[in-house]
Amino acid sequence: MSKGTILAVDDDVITLNILSDFLEDSGYEVVTAKDGQEALDILEADSDRFDAVVLDWIMPRMDGLSLLNTLNADMRFITLPVIMQTSVSDREHVSNAIGKGAYYYVTKPYEHTVLVEVVQAALEKFRQFRDVMSWGVEAIAEMALLQRGEFRLRSLQEGRMVANLIADLAERNVPVVNGMMELITNAIENGNLGITGKEKSVYVVEGRWSEEVVARIFLPENMDKFVTVTFEIVDDVVEVDIKDQGTGFQWEPYLELDESRAYEVHGRGIAMAKAYSFDTIEYLENGTRVHVTFAAA
Repeated sequence: MSKGTILAVDDDVITLNILSDFLEDSGYEVVTAKDGQEALDILEADSDRFDAVVLDWIMPRMDGLSLLNTLNADMRFITLPVIMQTSVSDREHVSNAIGKGAYYYVTKPYEHTVLVEVVQAALEKFRQFRDVMSWGVEAIAEMALLQRGEFRLRSLQEGRMVANLIADLAERNVPVVNGMMELITNAIENGNLGITGKEKSVYVVEGRWSEEVVARIFLPENMDKFVTVTFEIVDDVVEVDIKDQGTGFQWEPYLELDESRAYEVHGRGIAMAKAYSFDTIEYLENGTRVHVTFAAA
């Protein structure tokens, strides 16, 4: 059984064949395109077929960043993860891609295991995103009547619901959904449950990350822990606080896209949320509380 369908886009035939072989050997169905325009034609012909796009940066006719911009502007593709791959590895290129909505970035040449881990992590994250976007239409409509509120949550499912509810208050709800999911997930898994980035990478690759989170939630030492999410609308700006009950962490390095972490499967969510999702982001109280703002709808 296929793990998912990936659209691989690269103008270099050798690289495209290697990429396809890597993914097919790992259980994915692969469709290929030689440039951005061909990829766009394929996607528009069957917008629901693909689970992710692995996209080269420099290509003829339509380059990778132009295709990424086109996909971001089309509501049919807002839940389609894009993994940028290129031989260009400077910080400006990486930041530019992430600022435009690319959620993963790998450089050539890459290890087979790294590519597979990145694709698997992307599919897991965006399956969550799709669940969020399809949840609770009536509850979301009622949120429009509120000016302030507080949620207490323990599980990832509850976090996804809260992310969607609060994002519906935003002028740009899709980036805010992504950012809220990153910060709430981090508060639950790392803050309250103590799951490290290295541990998460292992759990994702082994396909048991969600199960590990649930198991840790019900450990005696975690039974009474929760994450508090509060929001208030002030002068057309939504202010949100996310507070966990962990011991805190050194957040400063994670606010910027450090080149040493730019190509890892995890550890870039905070920088991505800052670049793509919110107007401001500030960590307080030893990293156990984060305050964000964004424009109200």
